[in-house]
Amino acid sequence: MLSSQAGVMGGIGGQIEGLTRERSAFAMGQGAGGIADVKPSREIIAQIMDEAEAVIARMAGLVRAKA
Repeated sequence: MLSSQAGVMGGIGGQIEGLTRERSAFAMGQGAGGIADVKPSREIIAQIMDEAEAVIARMAGLVRAKA
């Protein structure tokens, strides 16, 4: 709130004119706090696929066999 009142909050509602990186605060959202490391996209996609396949395999075990 204070950054907004001081006119140094950037990127909200398209407010970018007159802002400088050295003096401005830029909102990043809650997701920024969830970043633990930086990986190549290939590794991220492989991890997502591995996790999805594991979930699908577990779900297949929940299906009741038809008599």
